Amino acid sequence: MTRDFKRVLQILGAAINNVHTEWTQQYNIKLIKKVAASQGVWTLVYPELEKYTDTSEYLPEFMQMVTIGIKRTTFQLHTISDLNNAGFKVCLLKGAAVAALYPHPEYRISGDTDILIKPEEEMEIIKFLKQNGYTVEQREKNDHHFKAYHPVGGLLEGHVRLYSIPTEKIILDGLELYNEEFSEMEIEGYTVPVLGLNDGLMYLTAHYIKHLVNEGGGIRQMLDLLIYMEHYKNELDFEKYYSVMKQLRYYKLIEVVQTIGAKYWGFDYPIKYEDLAEDILTDSEEGGIFGFDTDSRSGFYSIYCKKRSENSLKSKALIAVKNEAGLKNRFFPSQSILLRNEEYKYAKNKILLPIAWTHRLFRAVMKRTVKNKKSDGVEKRLKLMRELNMIN
Repeated sequence: MTRDFKRVLQILGAAINNVHTEWTQQYNIKLIKKVAASQGVWTLVYPELEKYTDTSEYLPEFMQMVTIGIKRTTFQLHTISDLNNAGFKVCLLKGAAVAALYPHPEYRISGDTDILIKPEEEMEIIKFLKQNGYTVEQREKNDHHFKAYHPVGGLLEGHVRLYSIPTEKIILDGLELYNEEFSEMEIEGYTVPVLGLNDGLMYLTAHYIKHLVNEGGGIRQMLDLLIYMEHYKNELDFEKYYSVMKQLRYYKLIEVVQTIGAKYWGFDYPIKYEDLAEDILTDSEEGGIFGFDTDSRSGFYSIYCKKRSENSLKSKALIAVKNEAGLKNRFFPSQSILLRNEEYKYAKNKILLPIAWTHRLFRAVMKRTVKNKKSDGVEKRLKLMRELNMIN
């Protein structure tokens, strides 16, 4: 873990829980910004950072990000309200529901908005969204969500299931983890259905684990989980929660996350696993918020699932289902998907789409040719998962 990454952790602690921290001129604000941005916490860090040094250079960008984030959130909350008023049963997942628990919700910005819908209402909901200015990508047969884009609201993901089939069957052992009725939450003047309190805790936990065992779990996902635990600590059934975590073999991981929260962010937990906490944080720094360092850990999800599953044939079959996008969309993704990647921004001109597709195919081929070079990164992560008792 680098000094700048550690500094970002300390500044987050000061921003979230008023943890005392000191600033010295040896810290490079540009590097701190880069690290914070890679973890999706720059807008959380900036207001605290400006207490220690001149950050005026970054103020216009910060204001723009927060303004756009507020507009997107408000628009999507309005859409969710309209959907429920139209008779659909739509539940907001994480995102704005978690942001509302932060000291300054507007600083916790999501890249998209996730909703849970009834599978039988999917086509009517898509029709409704299209009528209200969304461009919707058709959900593939094995996919668990569709994607809808709006020029103001940004990306809305409609989940017909909470997770992909491999995540449900292998990562979460096929357990029935959710059994509560939806509750309601007031967010920016909108009354929005959300998961029940214990279901919400389970979902945030599973969401972090899913990303961790894919290609990377970021510090924002850990922070979301800890803030949720703290906010609802007197209402949550922790006995049942920890029992399920032990059954799934993720209890030690949760204790490590709590160690991080206590050491850097001011949460009241025992500091039990400092070495493992440093290892998890190093993994987060190397991977970014969702595992951006894919060259060194590509394919880790499949390997992890095989290690975790006692039935290798069943594991292989389920992992094959993980390829939720059809062949056409995998090799020739839509313009909107390409534009989400900085490397393919030139595809804004539709004439250049074939060049972007060729570029992606070339990269895929090159990745396969350097497969052996990736093994060190995969083995390092497998070792970490074993030390966390998540696999044998």
